[in-house]
Amino acid sequence: MKTQFTPKNIMALLAIIFCAGLSAQTVIKVGAGQGAKQTTIQLAYDSIVPKDITTSGAYVLEIQSDYDPTTEVYPITFIAKTGASAANNIVIIPAAGVNKTISHPSASKMFSGVAFDNGATTLTLPSVAGIEVGHSVWGIGFPANVTTSSYVTVTAVDAINNTITLSNATTSQQSSTTVFVGKIQTQTLLFNGAKYITIDGVSRTGNTGLTIQNPNLINCQTVMFTLGSQYNTLKNCYIKGANQSGQFNNGTSGQIYFNAGENDFNTVDNCDICDIDGLPMPICMVNMCNVTGSSNNDNTISNCKLYNIATEFSTNGNAGFFQFPSGNGTNTYNTFILNNRMYWTKSIVINLGIVGIGVGGSHNGLGNRFEGNIIGYGAADGTGTVNITARTAATALAFQGIVNAKNATVKNNIVGGINLTAKTFLGISTQAYSATSVVADDYFSGNQVKDISVTATATGATAVGLSVNTQSAFAANVKNNVVKNLSLIGAAGYTCVVTGMDVAGTPVVASAFTYTNNKVSNLLAGDEFSTAANTAYGIKINQGVVVVERNLIDNVVAVNSLTTAIVRGLQTAGSNVSGQVIKNNIISLGKDVLRDASISGIYQGAATTGGDVCKIYNNTVYIGGQSPATAIIPTYAYYRTGISQANDVQNNIFANARVIGNPDVASKESHYAMRIGVAADLTKSNYNIYQFGKNFGNVGVGSPLVATDAPDMGTWASNNNSDANSLVADPKFVNPTATIPDFNIQATSPAKGAGTNLSLTNDFNGFTRTTFDIGALAYGSFYNGVANLNDSKLSAYGINNAIVVNGMTGKTANIYAVSGQLVKSVMLNSDKESILVNKGFYIVKVASLSTKVLVK
Repeated sequence: MKTQFTPKNIMALLAIIFCAGLSAQTVIKVGAGQGAKQTTIQLAYDSIVPKDITTSGAYVLEIQSDYDPTTEVYPITFIAKTGASAANNIVIIPAAGVNKTISHPSASKMFSGVAFDNGATTLTLPSVAGIEVGHSVWGIGFPANVTTSSYVTVTAVDAINNTITLSNATTSQQSSTTVFVGKIQTQTLLFNGAKYITIDGVSRTGNTGLTIQNPNLINCQTVMFTLGSQYNTLKNCYIKGANQSGQFNNGTSGQIYFNAGENDFNTVDNCDICDIDGLPMPICMVNMCNVTGSSNNDNTISNCKLYNIATEFSTNGNAGFFQFPSGNGTNTYNTFILNNRMYWTKSIVINLGIVGIGVGGSHNGLGNRFEGNIIGYGAADGTGTVNITARTAATALAFQGIVNAKNATVKNNIVGGINLTAKTFLGISTQAYSATSVVADDYFSGNQVKDISVTATATGATAVGLSVNTQSAFAANVKNNVVKNLSLIGAAGYTCVVTGMDVAGTPVVASAFTYTNNKVSNLLAGDEFSTAANTAYGIKINQGVVVVERNLIDNVVAVNSLTTAIVRGLQTAGSNVSGQVIKNNIISLGKDVLRDASISGIYQGAATTGGDVCKIYNNTVYIGGQSPATAIIPTYAYYRTGISQANDVQNNIFANARVIGNPDVASKESHYAMRIGVAADLTKSNYNIYQFGKNFGNVGVGSPLVATDAPDMGTWASNNNSDANSLVADPKFVNPTATIPDFNIQATSPAKGAGTNLSLTNDFNGFTRTTFDIGALAYGSFYNGVANLNDSKLSAYGINNAIVVNGMTGKTANIYAVSGQLVKSVMLNSDKESILVNKGFYIVKVASLSTKVLVK
């Protein structure tokens, strides 16, 4: 038959030729009415003949409305298809208007209120229906697993008495605990060496979408990548799970789990990774490189919402939104955790530690990037507050935002919005770095830890905003980080220690690290009822850090009912092998320290190297507030212990303007400008501005109570052969006592143009110094201090020891002291919500609105 060419079929032929040049696309519809090989995703995927891919191009498996996920054989397993590539890929997607849940069937059961004795080998349950010999048992009171096969298993089932016999005896008596029994090692999707597969749920807000879940509870995963699965993508899906157990520090606990093999270049983007309503919250969402020797490289998890994890029923290891297990991943590189939101929509209980991004101490981490993530809060938009409560009082490392980020960049992350009842809190920490680390110059920058309230459950409680280990062979800047509104209180005898930024380790080369433009404000350790020796540090440097410049430390508070509380703005300790420079920093303390406490603006102690002079240049230190009438403890703008290393101290403002509370002439209360161990500690001290109360300085190697006071600068200078060009004067700050203090110098300040040339061309704000002004802020600069709370039309008022907030149902009210310290964070459940507080003056903020409230 001769073909007749018409305009219509000529156009069709041209279209076929054109499409063939671009790579054709084959659509396979998946559903009950689509044919025997297309009723399930598994059958449709298996029907793709590998040799056809390079000639037929990309495949689309389109899920139809008549697709029935219960007819699948789980796990749905994707193996490699020969010829698959970026151009010839396989896409699994729902058809328009199709919303399906792909779920492994439930093969485990949960029993609450179970009781048993220590050493029990049988267990009485409400029902044993569905329980089989060989099933596993998990829960508090059972042996924690240490190998893959060490779960307690069911060896016999008694259907008459509703008992099961255990392979291992219980380890502790339980009067009412939760027990999980069922099948282990289940998955919903298994990428088994598969390449170039994309699963796209399309939307999670409309009527088209995919949910992938595994409701099983013991050693299970929702999605597993194993045996060289590469270049696969999960996007726009709900990925849900309820796994309660793990091994080797939660080794197999991830709802998305990267197993053995070269599982490289996979992407999870814009997914909700979360719990399943009605089931316990899982202990981990994404687990990277679990198996020793695996090299799961260049994987990316980005723009996802991860929410609701807990360890309420877990018996080993820490929970985490992301886990890089200890002992594994030594050959794993370039994992990118970017712009994710990790939060809780429910209050949670934890039995063991919990982390946002947890990296095992022996994990290599080369090239990893943890950037732009938000951890905490009660919603994806970074609003609300989550309540986290430890089950046991002594739970160690109860919460950690990002921990042990080794050989990685940690930038622009936020940890906040947390009310924690536990022993310890750690916001973000980095570990040691090697010369081969792939990191940027600003590897640790732009991070924030804020709005954290911790109630201690045991003595020895600690809360640390940022922890930096500087053992490194490359130069880097730790800069532009913020720690604010971090409080830790506990029972009367519980010792509480709060640290804004904790720095440890020794640089391998000179000038390795600088700490620049970090801001620490509104820290609180203890309360007025405490009898413990509470301590608060702004920035604490434990080893030889090279340059500390342009940092702000404001309103750091430690308090108790005694005289043993300690406040230190910038503390340095340890050897100073490279010669340390402390310059252009602003430190403001004391305004909210209303009880007797030891306060030091800059505190140096325990250094061991005498040959490297520490340069302390152009800092502004202000100690304010009012001492109580019973005060006996001295305070210091600058304090230095009796150590061998010498200091060069010039162009600083050391203003101790704290008001004397005890007028008794015999009282040892004295608010010093300086204190040193011996005169030789100062190689040079000059061109400084000093303020002090009662005594200028103090010299001695013993307690300040027995060391020698210098009542004025003349006595001080003659004893130390120093300060020929220094002045005792009011530095005339613009407003140092305001809620948001201003440490600019006025035009009439004695600090203006009175310094010496130290080759510091810029001031605290980076402005060019046109004259040699003393202090961190050059005249005419501005003070970029703690952000203010702007007043606006928020309806709130005080009555009967409470603050009443009107018309803000469903939002979170943050209650601040006038100092900026977060007092309470409360979800508003009504249009007229009453919040109990002590009498006082407060700033109330809801969303972008705020107002001031007086509670009488």
